[in-house]
Amino acid sequence: MSQIPSDKDPRVNQLREMIQASPLLLPWDWDQISGRIEFISLTESEYLQASFLDERMLSEKSIRGTVPYALISDIDLSHRSSIGSRPCDFIFHVSHCGSTLLSRLLGSHPVCFALREPRVLRSFHSQSPEEIRWLFGLLSRTFSQTQRALIKSTSFTSQFAQNWLSVLQDSKAILLTMPLEPFLAAVLDGSTIDIQNHKHSRWKRLQNLGCHLPGELDTLEVGQCAAMSWLCESLTLHKLASNHPSRTHSIDFDSLIRSPAQTLEQCAEFLNYPSPYPDWDRDPLWQQYAKKPGVSYNTLTRDKLLNASRQKHAAEIQQGIRWVLTLQDPQVADLLNR
Repeated sequence: MSQIPSDKDPRVNQLREMIQASPLLLPWDWDQISGRIEFISLTESEYLQASFLDERMLSEKSIRGTVPYALISDIDLSHRSSIGSRPCDFIFHVSHCGSTLLSRLLGSHPVCFALREPRVLRSFHSQSPEEIRWLFGLLSRTFSQTQRALIKSTSFTSQFAQNWLSVLQDSKAILLTMPLEPFLAAVLDGSTIDIQNHKHSRWKRLQNLGCHLPGELDTLEVGQCAAMSWLCESLTLHKLASNHPSRTHSIDFDSLIRSPAQTLEQCAEFLNYPSPYPDWDRDPLWQQYAKKPGVSYNTLTRDKLLNASRQKHAAEIQQGIRWVLTLQDPQVADLLNR
């Protein structure tokens, strides 16, 4: 698949048929400079098991190949969706807020084909409506005509959500957030790579959102950087909800924990999933770590870990909270008072 000479080669027709037939070939990377698309081969069970459709799911058996975009750009993917112009829906989130669990729970509905953080979206910055429709057409392919794709995107890609929803005018999005303090406790107790890698872009994004940020980015400590990450992604989702009130449904992780059946039924109704719904209250996922199914984990485990983090990182947490509270910005005040 990596060396296709021309569109007259029989292998091209075979490839096009494979792409059109099912999601067995997942778009992995799109190099728009060279005009080449890389695919990876995945089975239906691998989609179901994967917590992240990125490097973390690769193995020695993974089959990958690259093809010129020009050879496949005209493939008609509309027939792969049972809902025509609404090829997919989304979960956008602030990170460390239970989005993987939400995706897995909604994915237990027979209509939902859940994709978690496709790698290709991380570097997909295209503003072209044609390219946006084409890529999400690929990501919307399902194994059954009765299914609809639900794409959980990586947190920082929410900056592109406005453009994606503007192009995909029938798509809907669930927006998952959590309050500042538990977010800081969760993120500071784990890996802060995302916080560090995207702090410059989030600083610029906040300024583009009209948020006044005093001082310089380089002076921020780790707790402040984590708070800035929360603020950036929360404001992004808040603005998205304001611009698309009928096509977005906002929830927070605490509501999912407190009232799982009610919260999930509201999400399902919003996404037009038919009833009867799964018995979400009794789903085994509540006793497992969503990112690593099979590892014992529940709400009590989460509470214990958060409380331990609150003690361990008390100074950084308060540092982050104080930084947000000192911002003299009506948007921030509105967000904190919600």
